[in-house]
Amino acid sequence: MNGLKDLLVRRLLRERLGCRFRWMIRREQDLWLPEPQPQAKIPLTFRLLTEEDLPLCRRLVGQERLSELQERLRQGHFAFGAFHEGHLAGLSWMNPLEAYDQATGLRFRLKPTEYYIYHKLVDPAFRNLGVGTQITWEFNQTLKAQGFRRKVAFVDIRNDAQWGSSAKMGSKNSGYIIFIQMFGLRFSLSLPMKKAFPFRLRSRKKDGVLAGVRGIP
Repeated sequence: MNGLKDLLVRRLLRERLGCRFRWMIRREQDLWLPEPQPQAKIPLTFRLLTEEDLPLCRRLVGQERLSELQERLRQGHFAFGAFHEGHLAGLSWMNPLEAYDQATGLRFRLKPTEYYIYHKLVDPAFRNLGVGTQITWEFNQTLKAQGFRRKVAFVDIRNDAQWGSSAKMGSKNSGYIIFIQMFGLRFSLSLPMKKAFPFRLRSRKKDGVLAGVRGIP
């Protein structure tokens, strides 16, 4: 009952009063620090994608979104694909200009050697084979060869999947991002992380209520 009550209160604050709150951690990965190479369970080849490759993405995003992907490339974003026997098994996108959080609309300018990876997709036929993890590692190596130094990510403090994926690739905590929206007004606060963050909230899966704390790697 308490879980249902909390859910209804949050929905009331969000939908009727326009109140939202999100707490994120900025994560960074230094590409010059060695990380073990993951290996997918199937043989893969990798390369950067161009506009000519966009029809290959139709299976992953649908025909209606190909024009959006084309615009990303023209804005200077990078697309990186993993291929298995000629089929596009997965892809990932990179923005060298800014980090953008779709849930809040927050944008953060990046330094010249920083980049933001987003929108990683794996074909359903190739999931649970380690494709996504190897795409990230190979993409990082390609960008490192082009002079990039640091990968930036923003992880919701309650999202276990994001934390696990980020930690697996060697990312470390570097700062806090707090987002608040009230009555149509939006506020954000960025704070440096002067010491290791000692805990994070965890969602209790059985009822969706935040419960307890847990250490992070």
